[in-house]
Amino acid sequence: VPPSAASRLVGAAPSDEAAMRGFIAELVQQAAKAVESDAGSASDIGHLAPHEYRLSLVASFAYKLLLSAQGSPLPPRLASAVAGSLAAAADRPVSCGTQSIGVSDASLAPVSLPLPKLTSLLQASGEALYSSDEPSVAGELCGAFVLAPDGSAGASFCGADWSATLASPGVVDVVSAADFPNPAANATAAADSNCYPFYLHPVGSPLPCVGAPVAVVLADSLSHARRGAQLAVLRLSHSAGLLKQAHPPPPPTSRRSP
Repeated sequence: VPPSAASRLVGAAPSDEAAMRGFIAELVQQAAKAVESDAGSASDIGHLAPHEYRLSLVASFAYKLLLSAQGSPLPPRLASAVAGSLAAAADRPVSCGTQSIGVSDASLAPVSLPLPKLTSLLQASGEALYSSDEPSVAGELCGAFVLAPDGSAGASFCGADWSATLASPGVVDVVSAADFPNPAANATAAADSNCYPFYLHPVGSPLPCVGAPVAVVLADSLSHARRGAQLAVLRLSHSAGLLKQAHPPPPPTSRRSP
């Protein structure tokens, strides 16, 4: 403990709140200097917690130290700070949660009553099976969506340059809205998720948001499909008449369902 911080407690009673606050403030101030010095000299500082968080830990530990030093039983509002666990504090029972949803018409039950996720036990135990758990088969292709990039919400999708995508290792083909034999099926497929007006947004359609799908890249592995999707160049037209070319963001991790 720095002498300047320790001097704040000289002659003070353990219950002196002003002395306690002064000690903690001085300790944090000294710690801040050490953190700044550490950040300038340590090459691996990037994996540590943010400086503000580290300083808050200093204040927290100092607070607990001073409370523990009092020795006498602490008031209930302070006892939980130095309890071995939350359950050990007289006024802090074990945390728990309840789910409560009001139903205005009891005759509608069980509609609107809270229910646990039916597959949660299987998923939590590791017994649930996903599509990616199935063994690969010969000739299997993996797909990755090409998604609308940042700043594309409300823009019109004017087309894409797939040359870099198709030249990428492992890429077999690109599937777009134009490849639907029946264009109505594109909208019907989207209706299942109720998220977008199209499963794959066709050229000329407005993009409702960032991340809207415009194509699927097929490749011999998922990593190749994702890489190919990132190489696509999308042409977007905004309301101001500006034409923008942009690479889509990295495709998200594939969704899996039991």
